[in-house]
Amino acid sequence: MSRKLKDEVMAIFARLENGEKGMEMNPVEITLLKTIADRARHETDPEHEGGKARDAGGGTMLEPRQMWCTNEAMCQELGNITNDYRKRVIRNLRDKYGLDVRVPIGKDKNGAPKYAVSGRSPIYRVPTKAELQAALKAQLEQRKQPREGEL
Repeated sequence: MSRKLKDEVMAIFARLENGEKGMEMNPVEITLLKTIADRARHETDPEHEGGKARDAGGGTMLEPRQMWCTNEAMCQELGNITNDYRKRVIRNLRDKYGLDVRVPIGKDKNGAPKYAVSGRSPIYRVPTKAELQAALKAQLEQRKQPREGEL
């Protein structure tokens, strides 16, 4: 488990130097990020000497900042949610915050990325510090925009 990665992720939720709130997310979105960060290995972990470690099934070796988990186990980690809700949380992270936490394991016949196939667990990744900071910056900019009717 990587406390370094978990601390890196949680830093975007801390109050900013000017006292403003950090990143605001749904609790399940935060839990998903924390779960991935907690299970992933940091680049400096001895297990990753040489760049790669741990077979993720199907002959895929995990890179640093990655972890694999069955969909069922991830749903249980997130408070026993449904698989459809898990998918929605992942989609929200990507669409609302620009944080893609899945690693494609291949492409379908149309060239679109595949993230899971029958008999093989998906691979999740911890967003980089730069990606987390960009998501926070985008949310802070959005907060500054006047809402409709507030002019």
